[in-house]
Amino acid sequence: MKRFALMMLALLMFWVPSSYGSSEPVTVAIQELPERQYQMILRQGDKVVVSMQEDEEGGTMGPPEAQTFPTHYCGVPAQVVVLKDEGGPSACGKSPGFSCGINWRFLIYNAKTWALMDDFTQSDLKDSYIGKWTSRADGEYTIAVLRAGHYYGPVCRIFDLYTQSLPSTGPSFDCRTASNRAEETVCKYPKLAKLDHAYGARLRERLLKAPAAERQNIANGYYWDMEIRDDAGTNINELKKAYKKALGTDSAQYFQEKKSASNTGLDCSKAHTASEKLICTNPKLQALDSQLAQAYHQAFVRTGAKSPARQELIQAQRAWVKELNTCNSDNTCLQQAYQRRIQELGGPRLP
Repeated sequence: MKRFALMMLALLMFWVPSSYGSSEPVTVAIQELPERQYQMILRQGDKVVVSMQEDEEGGTMGPPEAQTFPTHYCGVPAQVVVLKDEGGPSACGKSPGFSCGINWRFLIYNAKTWALMDDFTQSDLKDSYIGKWTSRADGEYTIAVLRAGHYYGPVCRIFDLYTQSLPSTGPSFDCRTASNRAEETVCKYPKLAKLDHAYGARLRERLLKAPAAERQNIANGYYWDMEIRDDAGTNINELKKAYKKALGTDSAQYFQEKKSASNTGLDCSKAHTASEKLICTNPKLQALDSQLAQAYHQAFVRTGAKSPARQELIQAQRAWVKELNTCNSDNTCLQQAYQRRIQELGGPRLP
């Protein structure tokens, strides 16, 4: 899962709901780079408006396929870039725990300023060993909703939760704006709608009470919870699990505490140690940093809010950060430290 830390309220305030910035066609191109990296280039006419360099995210078929099209996002003219990373047969393996399929990444840009408005992922993956979907977000359906200009994403939802009262019945959102398979399923089943309403009510209460400096952690926790929910697609049992897990844990607290407890979420403009500077300039280390964030979050939510286990986890992570900094600018040392810590936390098997 990947989501940029967008400035929730400030960004929405500065979006300009006007016509598209230009009638010139927008095109996207993917350029393959050495060491399993690629560059995404978005052009409006002959002008490059966005250029982004990324790792191939572990796909087996090379750089992702890309498409782009105009849309409206939260009512604002926008341009979507969809990156499709398809794992071939070798990605499935022949033992449990290996999944193959499609990882979708959706980048949504303001069509006037080209500022990034949202960045989210969805997965359609199946465990070939047992023949069971491990996540079924239905990315093709999300693309269809975006093309129709009806997509109402998490950034829009959290702004509504902050500024508007919740409906008296049903889920926390207006079902007329349901934008993916998971939200449509929530609207069809009263028990799911009740769980969503409870989650939305808790989130709204926190947003209204929290100081401005803490709202971004709350927003990040919400984005994380909703990506887990969305990957459940139309699976009612998995949707129930996602909501109950979100209600039983505090993802916002995770984002607040991980700032001091882990090395994830580095502010590269303030990087001062040799290890931080190398991590900020090395795509492979940044990918490991993202894997660590996911593994740490999973370990974090398995422990109670004030339990000794959580305190031990936080202290161990802080000790690991100190150990990491002793690597200085040794790339091999940093990679090994990340891989060891991810495995200690019970993270995904690394290639």
